[in-house]
Amino acid sequence: MTQQGNDKGSTEEAAQRRLRAFDLRVAGCSYREIGAALDVSEATAHRDIMATLATLAELEQAKAEEYRALELARLDAAQFALSQHLEAGEPAVVNAWVKVSESRRKLLGLDAPAQIQVAGGLSAPAYVALRAAVLAMLPIEQRLLLAEALDTVIDVTPVDRSDTGA
Repeated sequence: MTQQGNDKGSTEEAAQRRLRAFDLRVAGCSYREIGAALDVSEATAHRDIMATLATLAELEQAKAEEYRALELARLDAAQFALSQHLEAGEPAVVNAWVKVSESRRKLLGLDAPAQIQVAGGLSAPAYVALRAAVLAMLPIEQRLLLAEALDTVIDVTPVDRSDTGA
């Protein structure tokens, strides 16, 4: 027994509507215009386009994963071929093996710097004290380089307490 009623919700028609909505959006139509053209609400037009964009993002992610797997297989083959000649210690073979290893680590994100979140932030006086303590431990050449780098990266203006009468 087939169900009577509104066919707008059928899977095939909804998929076709989403594609038409996306084409209209690409053409520059607003969500309101898309809704009017497809006889749906503005909210439905928006949901249709977001669903299409999500599907496209999933496809791109799958392509990226497939490409990553292909590149890893190529790197495996290169590393295997080089490993058979590595024991001889030839500089060209060692350098090639290191480059393959670097490519693998880069592809897998193993060399990405660790990201550290500082909870609560750092007050200007605390930053100044920490900066001074760290810089005091370094040789003068490194101290100057790090101080210059910190001054360009971090903008902390110390609080002037001379005007407060404290």
